Amino acid sequence: MIGLDTSVVLRLLIGEPVAESEAAQALLAEAAAANERCHLHDLVVAESWHALRAHYGVPDVEAARALLLLVDDPVIVASPAARQALAAVSNVAVGDTGGAGFMDRLIHAAYEGHGHIFATFDRKAGKLPGARLLRGGR
Repeated sequence: MIGLDTSVVLRLLIGEPVAESEAAQALLAEAAAANERCHLHDLVVAESWHALRAHYGVPDVEAARALLLLVDDPVIVASPAARQALAAVSNVAVGDTGGAGFMDRLIHAAYEGHGHIFATFDRKAGKLPGARLLRGGR
């Protein structure tokens, strides 16, 4: 199995620089031809989402949708937590800032996948199913 770096994911999604984007696309084609899969670690998904937003100015929902298309590619293997978090954010209305963000959703889904309770002080994240909102002070 091939583990993809954030730089490869960004070339696939942004298409620049062109030569590197073509090399990344060729890697996926080679993997598909050899019945091999490419792993997309949660850290790479998170870093790619952040880079798309911070460095390329891609809105949250569009970044989530682009990454969701990538993780749905049959050559790509991503965690159920990454897919769940991307799907949740990609379905949020553009401009909606009322719910938990992508990173909180990714963490929540990862813990949930292991049967753990997600404990947080963040009110928005505390509204996720099964989360435990903690309160400070006495």
